[in-house]
Amino acid sequence: MDEMIFEPANAYDAEYKAKFAENAEKMFDDLVKTSGIDVEQNRTTAAEYRKKSLESSGHDKKLSGQKTKRVLLIILAVLLCVLIVPTVLIIVYIVKKLNPKIREMSAMSDKLNAQEEELLARARAQMSPLLSLFDETMPPRLIEQTVPLLDMDKYYDMRRFDYLSGKYGFEDSHGSDASTLGIISGQIMGNPFVFERYKQVRMGTHTYVGNLTISWVEVDVDSKGRRITRRRTQVLTATLEKPKPIYSTHIRLIYGNDAAPNLSFSRTATDAEKMNEKELERYVNRGAKKLRKKAVRSLSTGFTEMGNADFDVLFGAADRDNEVEFRLLFTPLAQKNLVDIITGGTPYGDDFAFTKRGCLNYIMSEHSQTRDYEFAPQRYFSYDIDECRRLFLQYTADDFQCIYFDLAPLISIPLYQQHKPKEYIYKESYLQNYTTRESEVLANTFPSRWFANDLSATDSILKSEILAKHDGTDTVEITAYSFTAESRVDFVPVWGGDGRLHSVPVHWMEYIPVERRTRLNVTSDDNGNKPANAQACVSKHGLFAYID
Repeated sequence: MDEMIFEPANAYDAEYKAKFAENAEKMFDDLVKTSGIDVEQNRTTAAEYRKKSLESSGHDKKLSGQKTKRVLLIILAVLLCVLIVPTVLIIVYIVKKLNPKIREMSAMSDKLNAQEEELLARARAQMSPLLSLFDETMPPRLIEQTVPLLDMDKYYDMRRFDYLSGKYGFEDSHGSDASTLGIISGQIMGNPFVFERYKQVRMGTHTYVGNLTISWVEVDVDSKGRRITRRRTQVLTATLEKPKPIYSTHIRLIYGNDAAPNLSFSRTATDAEKMNEKELERYVNRGAKKLRKKAVRSLSTGFTEMGNADFDVLFGAADRDNEVEFRLLFTPLAQKNLVDIITGGTPYGDDFAFTKRGCLNYIMSEHSQTRDYEFAPQRYFSYDIDECRRLFLQYTADDFQCIYFDLAPLISIPLYQQHKPKEYIYKESYLQNYTTRESEVLANTFPSRWFANDLSATDSILKSEILAKHDGTDTVEITAYSFTAESRVDFVPVWGGDGRLHSVPVHWMEYIPVERRTRLNVTSDDNGNKPANAQACVSKHGLFAYID
C-alpha cells in the first residue's frame, strides 16, 4: 500500500515541493547526458549570441537615428525652400555626408544581423539533440516519482472510461454545447480521476446601439412681441438586445470513489486566505449564527452542525443530504486539512469549488483555469542550455503545484485514500479503441479550418461520434457546430425633443446555427505512422489522428 498523505498542505511544503524539484533536476541532467550535447560549448555560443545581439540592436538604433535625422533635414529643406542658400547646404550635407554614412551603417547592420543569426542557428543546432528528447510525458512521470500515491495514465483510455462510466455513471461526452480540448487521467489507490479542459458555448445577449439625428424648428416670441425661430438638433439613441453565442474555456477535476455513495453536496470558494485574522473571525461568527438557525429550522431534514465552527462555515456544504455519510468522510483530521488549505495564504488558498454527486466528485479551481495541462515540450525550448533548464524546472514545478492542489481537497479526506474500490469487471471488448473525449482533444488540435463550416462566423464546438473500428484504428465523424452571422436592422421607437415618435435604426447580427461533418482517423503510435495520402495529421498522448 502506498504511504498515505495525512496533511496534504503541510506535506507539500515539508516534502513534495523540494522532492519534485530534485526529481526534475535529475531528469533534466539525465536528458542532457543522454543527448550528448556539449554544455560548455553551448554556453559559449549562447553568450556570443547575446553579445552580438546587443551589438546589433545598438547599431540598428544608431542607424535608425541617422535615418530619422535625414527625414528631419529633408522636411527642414522643404520648409526653407524659399531661402536658396540654406536649402542647398542641407541638400549637399545629405547627399555628401549623411547618405554615405547611412549606407555604411546599413551594410554594417546587415553584417551584424547575419552574424547574430548564424550564432543563434549554431546555438539551436547544439541544443537540438536535447530538445528532441523532450515529450509531454515528463511532467506526469515526475509527479508519479514525487507522490507515489498518484498514478498517471499515458492517455485516457477505454478501460478508464469504462470504470468511470460503468461504475460511477460518468458520461463519455458533453452535449453539443461543449467539446474536450485536453484531458489527463490517473488513479489514487485504484480510484480514478480525470482532469478535463473543455470549451463551452452558451447563448447570451449582446447590446446593439443605434443613433438617429433629428432636427426641428422652434418659434418663440421675444419681449417686444417679435417672432424668433430656432433650429434644434438632437441625437436619439436606441439599444437592442439580441442573442449571441458566448464561448468560454474551463478546467475541472472529476474523481470517482464509492465511499459515502449516498452523499451529495456543494461548496464554493470563500477567498478566506485574503482575510486578516479579525475579518476571518467575524466571517466565521456570522456564518456560525446562520448555520445554527438553519439547524433549528432543519430538524425535519436532519441538518446538524459539525461542532467545528471554522470548518462548518469555511467549507460550507450546507446543502448536504446525508449527515451520517458527511461525518463519515469529514473526520476531525479531514476538517483540519481542509481548513488549512482554505485559510492558507500559499500557494492558492480557498479558490476551489467542490461538488459531490453520489460517487462522483468535481473540483473546479481558479488557479487551474489559467492552465492547459497539455505539457507541451515546446515550453522549454531555448537556444541556451541554462535558460532551457530554468524553463523546464519552472514549468514542471507549476504543473505539479496546480495538479497537487486540485487533488488536495480530495486527499484531505483520509477515507478516500483508505478506500479501495470493489473489483470491477471490465468489458471484454469495446465499440471503439479510444474514448470520445480523446478523439475530441485530437480534433481540437487541428487548425479550425479543417472542420469549420465555410459560412461560420464564430468558433466551433467539435463533437466526435464513432463510425467504425478497424483493429487499432477508429474512424470517427467530427461534427463542427458553429454559427453564421446575418446582418439585420430593427427600428426602435424613441420620443424626440420635438414631441414626436421616431424610428431609430439599430443594426444587429443574427447568429444562425450551421454545422459540418468530417471523417477523422484515430490510432496509436504503436500502430505505425500516418498514411502517405493523409491531408493533415496531429499527435498527442501517444495517439495521432489524420484526415484522409
